[in-house]
Amino acid sequence: MSVATTVNIILDGGEKYNKGKRSVERRKRNRRRRKNKTAKRRRLRQGRQDDIKTEYDTIHGLLLSLQHQLHVLDSTRRNLSIGNPELVPESTGLLTTIANQYTSTEGTCRALVGRKEHLQNDHLKQQGNSTMKPQKKRRHGSNDLDRTTLPLV
Repeated sequence: MSVATTVNIILDGGEKYNKGKRSVERRKRNRRRRKNKTAKRRRLRQGRQDDIKTEYDTIHGLLLSLQHQLHVLDSTRRNLSIGNPELVPESTGLLTTIANQYTSTEGTCRALVGRKEHLQNDHLKQQGNSTMKPQKKRRHGSNDLDRTTLPLV
């Protein structure tokens, strides 16, 4: 070591060469990194959950409007067939059109209900979805195992 280095060590206590100080700095830096990484993961997971909830709400609104449309079609068909028996031969084309619309709307409703259930499962599945190995998770005492998520309904 040179004389200048020795003088610096004597004057500032050798902090640069102190292994304990370096490890404390490294520990702080790693702690900050882990904290930021966890916060980023939490933000991403929350963003995915928000996307699922938004799509779920959209599908729920569509289902309500389609069910209302089914109700209107059903009441129109009933009024045409029961209301004026003498108009039934002339309104068979209209009744056929209404029946076709009813069938297609019902199929769309079934597809939307399936998509809604799929989103519900995705929402529940993503909670507790950890990248940590199961063996390590058991040792780690992670709270990712318990699911406190409520369904979207």
